[in-house]
Amino acid sequence: MTEAQLKSRQSGTAPADISSPKPALNTHEAVVREVAGYHFANNPKTGALSVLNTAELMAFQRLGSAGDVQEAEGFFRQLGQSQQEAEANTQRLVSRLTRDGWARTGLPESTSRPLSSVYFTLTRECDLACPYCYQGLRKRARKTMPLDQVRAIMDKIAAINPDSHIMVTGGEPMLHPDFFEILELIRDRGFTASVLTNGGLIDEEAAERLASFDNIERVQVSIDGNCEETHAITRGPRSFAKSMAGIHALARHKVPLLLAPTIHDGNADEILDLARLAIELGGSISANDLKQLPQDENSKV
Repeated sequence: MTEAQLKSRQSGTAPADISSPKPALNTHEAVVREVAGYHFANNPKTGALSVLNTAELMAFQRLGSAGDVQEAEGFFRQLGQSQQEAEANTQRLVSRLTRDGWARTGLPESTSRPLSSVYFTLTRECDLACPYCYQGLRKRARKTMPLDQVRAIMDKIAAINPDSHIMVTGGEPMLHPDFFEILELIRDRGFTASVLTNGGLIDEEAAERLASFDNIERVQVSIDGNCEETHAITRGPRSFAKSMAGIHALARHKVPLLLAPTIHDGNADEILDLARLAIELGGSISANDLKQLPQDENSKV
């Protein structure tokens, strides 16, 4: 018996509940996908994300939206754990899920300076036709930003936050005729940068030039499979070899490399192989979860 409970009994009053309130965990809104025996649970509305084994997933689903831990504890008891073990494992899971964002009711507010990062679309032109492209697949020709407009926008960004990070994207940004000159503009204004590309236009010369930019934090290459057949499901035929050649060229020149597959039902079992490849090449991986194909606004008449 604790000192507080003893004093309460001696005074004849009921002991006060001094435990902190349990957070409500919005696990009922989770989107769960299984990959290689693990379960990726996320909530796009709040940014919550956890990787769970099967037992953790079962307990996760029992927590519900009220934050009540009794059902989760009961599940661990059914696995043969003692009451003390069940309580400890449930508390560890609740603490972890809280850190992962499941107690949030919305996306966290940014504490950084305004315009901390910018998606800078140089062109809508692309040599691929991925069905989930957020840019849409129509009216892409001759949609390229003039160099003088690039300069003007860079000046505006610098006026708001000179420490902004510029994510150079498209379309396929390397199709822009002034691609490397634009990278020089970004570097000369003191911005850090990332390049988002499908990798198909990166040869030894391009990789060497990219390696010369000390402000480039990463070159992100979209690769949707570990073989031609899988990659072609979304990226189209005859693109896998070009992308892989670009990836290996970047690695040889020690350009910071990030592989960015979009997970769908046809490639989920190859994501771990892509992760191993990224690590072997000295890079990293950041996967996107494809929920549904977007509406192509450019197809409307």
